[in-house]
Amino acid sequence: MSPLVIERAILCGIAPVGAPCKLALDNTGMSHGNSGLQREKVSPVSATSTDIEPIESLLEQEPLQDESTASNFLRCVFQGDAQTVLQMLHEDESRVNAKDSGGKTALHWACLKGNFEMANLLLKWGASPNCVDTATYTPLIISVMRGDALILERLISYGGSVHATIGKNMTALHWASVKNSNEVVKVLINAGGQVNAENSKGATPLHCAAESSSIECAQQLLAAGCEINYPDNTFQSPLFYAVSYAKLHTSANSQL
Repeated sequence: MSPLVIERAILCGIAPVGAPCKLALDNTGMSHGNSGLQREKVSPVSATSTDIEPIESLLEQEPLQDESTASNFLRCVFQGDAQTVLQMLHEDESRVNAKDSGGKTALHWACLKGNFEMANLLLKWGASPNCVDTATYTPLIISVMRGDALILERLISYGGSVHATIGKNMTALHWASVKNSNEVVKVLINAGGQVNAENSKGATPLHCAAESSSIECAQQLLAAGCEINYPDNTFQSPLFYAVSYAKLHTSANSQL
């Protein structure tokens, strides 16, 4: 059986050995003796706080078709037809921030497709990296959800906000930690992302990393100053999450 997250965390220098570690183990009903960690059933609260449309469903969507010029422009962006997009922008540059019925701009669609060249073209023509659609997604949040560090860096260079939230106060850094996107976490931290930002449950990105067993993300967050004993609204620390979810993952794996 693979090692638990808490054991890996201690070895990686994420979790301090001593009182905080013992308290987290005690609070989850674990003991650490010569025979190893003893596992009992726990039901930790998820750090992820959201009521948004899943990114997976967005990736399956396409721009709605109608006879409008805006619709045709968005379809060209979606299809990656850079030549026609450029021609249409020369005709009317205001199209760059035109929205469909879901509030998505051309830049939203370029980010959903992971098309760096298209996103770069649109940004040069004045596309807003902070435009919000009806589901509260910005192009930057979409790039984070997709784990697209290259487009993310370009969006930030054009003023994309790393502090934007979606759902119940989930920042880009929260989502990068949930998605275990190590490179994205690095970009966001370097751009000034707040490592101790709280979502509506009081959870920080480190809580999310612990829940997702994102060891490398957790290491980066801690190196940037994220607090391992930071309590959420239920007074649970990231270390508590690491222990609790390690037990759940191990229990699930043992049933496979």
